[in-house]
Amino acid sequence: KQRASLQHRAKALRKALGKMKDDPAADSEEMDTLAREKRALERLFRELGELPLLNLLTDEGLIPNYAFPESGVTLRSVIYRRAADGRPESDIYKYERAAASALKELAPESAFYAGGRKARINQVDMSLSEVEEWRFCDICSYMAPAGAGEKAGKCPRCGSSGFGDLGQRRKLLRMRQVFAYGSDRETLITDDSDDRQTIFYVDQTLVNFEPSDIKSAWRSEGTDTPFGFEYISRAVLREVNFGKADDYGEQVTIDGKNLPRKGFLICRHCGMVQKEGGEQKHTSICPAKNKGAEANIIDCVYLYRELQSEALRILLPLSSSAATEQDVRSFTAALQLGFKKYFRGDTGHLRCTLYQEPGGFSGQKRTFLLVYDTVPGGTGYLKQLALTGGELMDVLRKALEALASCSCTLDPERDGCYRCIYAYGSSFYMKDVSRKRAAEMLEAALKHRDTMLPLDTVSSIEENASFDSELEALFVESLRRKVRAIPGGEMAKQVINGHTGYFVRRRETAWYLEPQVSLAGEDGVAVPSKADFVFWPARTKEGLKPVVVFTDGYAFHNNRLGLDSAQRTALLRSGRFWVWSITWKDVEDFSAHAGAPFNDPLRPASGTERMMATRIAELDGGPDGFFAKAGERNDMDLLVGHLLFPREATADRWRLYARYRAM
Repeated sequence: KQRASLQHRAKALRKALGKMKDDPAADSEEMDTLAREKRALERLFRELGELPLLNLLTDEGLIPNYAFPESGVTLRSVIYRRAADGRPESDIYKYERAAASALKELAPESAFYAGGRKARINQVDMSLSEVEEWRFCDICSYMAPAGAGEKAGKCPRCGSSGFGDLGQRRKLLRMRQVFAYGSDRETLITDDSDDRQTIFYVDQTLVNFEPSDIKSAWRSEGTDTPFGFEYISRAVLREVNFGKADDYGEQVTIDGKNLPRKGFLICRHCGMVQKEGGEQKHTSICPAKNKGAEANIIDCVYLYRELQSEALRILLPLSSSAATEQDVRSFTAALQLGFKKYFRGDTGHLRCTLYQEPGGFSGQKRTFLLVYDTVPGGTGYLKQLALTGGELMDVLRKALEALASCSCTLDPERDGCYRCIYAYGSSFYMKDVSRKRAAEMLEAALKHRDTMLPLDTVSSIEENASFDSELEALFVESLRRKVRAIPGGEMAKQVINGHTGYFVRRRETAWYLEPQVSLAGEDGVAVPSKADFVFWPARTKEGLKPVVVFTDGYAFHNNRLGLDSAQRTALLRSGRFWVWSITWKDVEDFSAHAGAPFNDPLRPASGTERMMATRIAELDGGPDGFFAKAGERNDMDLLVGHLLFPREATADRWRLYARYRAM
């Protein structure tokens, strides 16, 4: 097919060149361009004819290519120059890249560096790549080919009606071969030109599989920290490059992520890459040359690659489905460490990606780690790990043993090293890799390793049964991370009044955290209520009041503002409790930014601000105290400060702070 396309294009160039030679008014420079293109195409045609049979079979995917198990992408770099006699000539260099790396390295307009030259990708071989129409779901990762004239309905996976919107139908291109044309002078790398700039792209990996492809699934017997995994015999992973990262691209929502997705501009006939707002560029024989019609340009085309292989889907051992970057990176690195210890060989073909599916409260997705085999069809490694439910647990056990026995555990200031977990973490995300966090998650997963239970799919595993909502689970998870990050802080599970609760402590200040507490007349409360959490002082001699926390999730507090207000007012009027209300955004922002400063919506004008700031600073005795910085913290951060720093956050100071803020 490649040779036929090259032969056809060379024939068209010869015909055009012949006509120009018979025309006395023909442009000599344009004739040189035609002759140069014709020679390059003829040379490419000859090189393909001389290709060894083994190379041809591997390039076409008819026999395995162990260097690139997945079909790769070819770059042909054509360098133009003039010979000593003035005739145009060219050199052609061929490079191959695996599809995974080519999706960015060989994307249109990107620069490829090799052999002392910089090749700028400026053409996609349209004879090998057809533009395809696909439809994306706005909520989940489902995508499917869009049929001509179809009437799309709801997403077959999650039921989203947005799947049928016109804006979810997009043009995709699966690259197989690209070209980089340039002169000898402009492609040569010199000291002045070797300034390599990194281009950032918007990309997503979208995973699809049929329920019938789930061949085995296992879950832990305990319900306090849900954990499970399943083996998928055939998963389809599609990585999509949506174009350069740019704030001015068209906003498109795919898999719950609303992002600008500019795509690429390519001529639908010759495949020449176009610059936004620039003059159209085409090959010499392109039917769109010199016409300038916008219809000839494919606007906003996305690039993609596809891999079909076996996979393991793992529900991360978290009390909340909202996983942080540290959770994901730490557990992934520990898992790769476990693979190395378990298989005792190279396991570089086993890669990980995130997979999320709708199902949590307040629109929160459940987070899974998807381990997939980069060899198409799989090697059987992952199938072996899900035979009885015990093999993967052995992988996790070996990873935990390696982390616990590493010498870096002797240094309290170190949270990992290259002898253990850092060797398996991406250098770009190394700041998020934590040995301590990985060990915590492994311990939670291994807690019930001897009593793993079979089930149909990990999607059916219920969230933490100790909580009535996802927000409550996320609250505890975020609180645990914050407390443990404070010097002297600790948080551990403990039975409180016959239920699973927590012991929270910072040095001499300690609290018992009890979930789902009913408060009524015997507690001095006129309007009965069921608090999501109550922090009970562990040491009554400190004179601290219990703190009642309500997590205001949409699912249970929608349309009940009057009752909520009456219940919380009754708690305050009892004189026995403090009351704290936490929203989903409070917890989410706190979890994501660890209490980083935020824009204060009540920030006053400059004159009043100076007076207020002065009086608030007096509460702490200086500008760096608890209340002086309170305006930069969200409600979740203030709650932690109130609990663990009671000497700074006294009741009298809270009253004065509220008065000053109301000025």
